[in-house]
Amino acid sequence: MRTTLDAVSINDQDKGSLPVSLYGPDGVTTIGQWNGGLFIYRNPVTATLQASAAQTAGGSSAAYGCGNLDELLLFLNVTAASGTTPQLNVFVDTSDDGGTTWYQLAQLGPANITAAGQYTLALGLGSTAGPFGNTIRIRWTVAGTTPSFTFAVKAVGK
Repeated sequence: MRTTLDAVSINDQDKGSLPVSLYGPDGVTTIGQWNGGLFIYRNPVTATLQASAAQTAGGSSAAYGCGNLDELLLFLNVTAASGTTPQLNVFVDTSDDGGTTWYQLAQLGPANITAAGQYTLALGLGSTAGPFGNTIRIRWTVAGTTPSFTFAVKAVGK
């Protein structure tokens, strides 16, 4: 058996146990044998996609490169809302060209958030939202009379 991961080869000629830890840019990747099969586990990578701040108008975060990730779990934490009939909508956009052209991938949280709350969204092959491109960003719209929302978006990927 020959397994290659990030240009590192592991040979198991005798079908013995092979727990191995490899150190790469994303932390530790562990390879092991389980019921005769091979599993690969990568330690999660965490990132703040949008730092907590009061937002009074629509905007977007910086682009986040996630080409080496297979799945993402996004966390939206809205800690304050004010104004008359304030509404917040938060979206995940993806790009196929490194951030020049953006496509809406999913909505993070329900439509028209009006109060503080916490929301999650899973992205990846097994998720409802499906796979994502090699670059994502967070985009939001704010509506109402003198609206203000304080929120942050964080991610855990592997």
